Amino acid sequence: MTMYDVKMITVFLDNHWTHIYHGIIESARGRTKRQGDGLERHHIVPKSFFKSYSKSGWLDGYHNEPTNLIVLTAREHMVCHRLLVRMTEGMALSKMAHALNRMTDTPDKRQRYRVSSRMYEYIQIAALESNSTLVTAAHARPEVKANVSAAQQRRWSDPEERRKQSDRAHAAVGRPEVMARIAAANREINSRPDVLAKNSAANSGLKNARADHTVWMFQHLDGRIEHSTRYEFTVKHNINIKPLFKSKPTKIALGWQVIGKIS
Repeated sequence: MTMYDVKMITVFLDNHWTHIYHGIIESARGRTKRQGDGLERHHIVPKSFFKSYSKSGWLDGYHNEPTNLIVLTAREHMVCHRLLVRMTEGMALSKMAHALNRMTDTPDKRQRYRVSSRMYEYIQIAALESNSTLVTAAHARPEVKANVSAAQQRRWSDPEERRKQSDRAHAAVGRPEVMARIAAANREINSRPDVLAKNSAANSGLKNARADHTVWMFQHLDGRIEHSTRYEFTVKHNINIKPLFKSKPTKIALGWQVIGKIS
């Protein structure tokens, strides 16, 4: 028994499909591939499981070790990859669904492997479900997090990019359907008991807010303008506007900003 026979036992589920897969592999042992004979190389234990091939791999060893390679017909190759989806779970299943999708991602490949419309639909659904798992796993890796953070910092350090982002945000906020979604979301958030308690505690900290009759001009991103005291504005909209009046104020709170003092 080779090292890769041992890995087959440890990485695949012990089920009916695995036994069929093992039978196909055993029947193909000893074949040699010659140019133009229509045979295809197949990794018995998928190469994406190996650290030597993939950053998300978990198996030691070399993925292209001769004992891990077999030569199959096109039909056998497609059958084996269909079986691999049923022989794995978790990250391994996600990788196998992705590999199966790669075998049918062009019309030429679908014709070569004789993929029916029903099988193509099954492959596409499996691939969509696997993508979520693969992306989540990738973003959990420290180096990916660092790369994403660095890219965001580079993007936001560019004044032109920041201007474009701001223009897109303001254009979106101006659309009625977007404003309706924002208003509905704000009502839902502000009606939660924990938010009500938090806003009440924050608003109670406004120094002599009820007795302060200074009128301020408030403007919303959608263009609305209101003249009101801080206390009246807080009660009306049920939002914490205290950050707008700090020494280093927040510019916008739930779409509202302070323009200036009226009287």
